[in-house]
Amino acid sequence: MILICLMWGGDAYAGGFKGLNKQGIGLYEKGGYDEALVEYNKALTDKPESAIINFNIGSARYKKGQYDEAIKAYSKALISEDRKLEASANYNIANAKFRQGQTKQAADLAGAIAEYKTALDYYKRAMELDPEDKDAKLNHEFVERMLKDLLDKLKKQQEEQKKKQEEQDKQEKKSEGDKSKEGEDKGEKEKAGQKQKDQQQQDAKQNEAEQQKAEQEKAEQEKAEQEKAEQEKAQAAGDGLQKQMPAGEMTKEEANALLEDIRRQEQSDREENKQRRPAGYVGVEKDW
Repeated sequence: MILICLMWGGDAYAGGFKGLNKQGIGLYEKGGYDEALVEYNKALTDKPESAIINFNIGSARYKKGQYDEAIKAYSKALISEDRKLEASANYNIANAKFRQGQTKQAADLAGAIAEYKTALDYYKRAMELDPEDKDAKLNHEFVERMLKDLLDKLKKQQEEQKKKQEEQDKQEKKSEGDKSKEGEDKGEKEKAGQKQKDQQQQDAKQNEAEQQKAEQEKAEQEKAEQEKAEQEKAQAAGDGLQKQMPAGEMTKEEANALLEDIRRQEQSDREENKQRRPAGYVGVEKDW
């Protein structure tokens, strides 16, 4: 639990801004922080460098959750010659730094750790100025424990992040290797596919050539067989003629014609003999 020192009366009641400071404190104690700030700012017109008024402005800003503005106002109170006031200003700056660390802790662990470290420095300075300030000591111990826990948490996060990054790098490297291998495999497959395609084309050409050759041989064989058949047919026809007409023999027509010629010749001879034969001679006709 953080203990806070907020208001400072001191010698502010003396001088020209006494009433304004008093009115501001009264409004502050009632929760009227905006109204209190109006009175404090009026008092600054008389004493712009007043450590007390700046301290009280810082306390009002702190209550409104305006920690940056509170720290600026408290820092102006650090110039006070009053060690108690300076110690209180350091103490409240430390508190404001702690609150800023709390707002960053969920989303920005490293940022929260930085704020807590700064808070410890201001608590330490407050204890140096006022060794009897037990609140500063308690808050210092409390923030110190929180800081240790956060440092351990940050270290664990960093280790996990490092491990995650290594796993990611390993996975990316593996992925690149797989892609490279996949590319090589793809190249090999494409190469093998092209080789197979070329072989198929070569086989197709060879088959086509062999088929053409076979067809040509078949056509030549058929032509040769046809020519042989025609030759055999012609030879067979010649042999038939030779069987029908043996060498040296006549056909029936030729024989009949020859016989007819012989008959005509004999008839002619007979007619001639009749004329030459003596009277009373009877010739004998030959019956063919």
